[in-house]
Amino acid sequence: MGEAQLNALNSGKDISSTQKQTGETEHGLGLKIVMQIVKAHQGIIQFADTIPHGLSIHISLPMKL
Repeated sequence: MGEAQLNALNSGKDISSTQKQTGETEHGLGLKIVMQIVKAHQGIIQFADTIPHGLSIHISLPMKL
């Protein structure tokens, strides 16, 4: 995933799809759904590039006692 896409994800911008370097479109619907679930629970989600390839996602949800 490119830096621009990671920045869009981490700033909470809506992403409907991503594009491969070949120009093919991949859908980012799963990421959008996860972002909506985390937001509904007042949580925090952070996306990071994993070298040499991949994506890591950190989710923090508040715990009510």
